[in-house]
Amino acid sequence: MPATRDALGSLVAAGDERAVADLEDVVERAEAIVPGLVGLSLSFSHRDITLTYVADTTEPALPHESASAADGLSEDPLDEDAWQRSAEAQAAPGVLSSLCLPIVDDDRVIGDLSLYGSRRDTFDACRAALADTVGAWAPAAVANADLTFRSRVAAADAPRVLADERTVATAVAVLAEAHGVSRRTTRRRLEEAAARAGIPVVALALLVLEERERD
Repeated sequence: MPATRDALGSLVAAGDERAVADLEDVVERAEAIVPGLVGLSLSFSHRDITLTYVADTTEPALPHESASAADGLSEDPLDEDAWQRSAEAQAAPGVLSSLCLPIVDDDRVIGDLSLYGSRRDTFDACRAALADTVGAWAPAAVANADLTFRSRVAAADAPRVLADERTVATAVAVLAEAHGVSRRTTRRRLEEAAARAGIPVVALALLVLEERERD
């Protein structure tokens, strides 16, 4: 996915190669366990970014609203087969199943892994093995909640998120040097000031940098 390639390039340029290695490792492990894997998305809680891998060279189109949410539904709200048919009516091309797994480290959720399969039963026989090999919590797995492959929408935003991070980090460095305080304290103060002003912290960071340019 182009946005993920751009995001990975930004991470490498910033000296953060861990996310790159994490994505490559998860892809390798998942492909070894899951026949019919269409793609996957790995989200990182500490960075608020999502990176996506698509197995086919021809990527499915991004989610759209052409299919009605009511397609395939029956009058019985508890009809699970009807809900499945409705989800499939809106699914991304080539996707017939999905599985979302929370990634945990020392009982703390550090991200989540969303996987997409080409068959309805893609993950039926390998859910436990998959969770075990990627460090996920199998009991919290959610099946078929994202047949539209909507996680790619978040992945498309990753380059902007990383660019905003760089802007804020630069502003923090400027303010920390100017006031002789730590970057951690400066970051906290910047976030608090942005919250009081009711604006995103990146917007305040841009104002700081613009003021520095005028000086």
